[in-house]
Amino acid sequence: MTLSPWSELHIMSWILGTTATLTGLAGIASLFYSWRARQPKPLAIRTFGWLLLCLSVGVWVWAQPIEFGVTFALFAPALLAWGLIYGTARDRQPSRDTKLEQRGFQLPRLSAFGYQLLVFVISVPLAALASALVTITVTSWLPWEPVNYLVLGVLIAPVVWGAASYWVCADPKLWRPTLFLLVAGLLAAAYLFL
Repeated sequence: MTLSPWSELHIMSWILGTTATLTGLAGIASLFYSWRARQPKPLAIRTFGWLLLCLSVGVWVWAQPIEFGVTFALFAPALLAWGLIYGTARDRQPSRDTKLEQRGFQLPRLSAFGYQLLVFVISVPLAALASALVTITVTSWLPWEPVNYLVLGVLIAPVVWGAASYWVCADPKLWRPTLFLLVAGLLAAAYLFL
């Protein structure tokens, strides 16, 4: 009995996918073993693990189209690693501390609550608005069609927003990121709408 080319392609894809999964599992297991090793960290085992993971990327790309291969190559080892960690984890239930159970619920101070609310307002709506305006403004300077620079601005805006939010939350002086976001947002809005 002869197989159709379509069936042969499916069988080959299945074999390569299984090979890529097993190669990734061996790579993750090698990295996990080198991580959990007690004394001397075995460099050879760690290097072998990374080489196996790189090999699994190549096999996944060979088995599937490149966009699926890269996605599987990144997704499958993460699942395998979490599976290994979960499977080898000891029972880590904390011992019951009676002092913690006797403590009552305490509301935060009003000043701390107000400060955190202010940080939230600056890092979420203000940072989002400023990042959207700034990215659309900067991408509008590109020599592209308006649709293309709008799409690029929409794709870049979440990254800029995340960076701005991180800055707001990490800076000990809240006025610096707030002032920067206000000025940048107002300048971008003036450029776009005036």
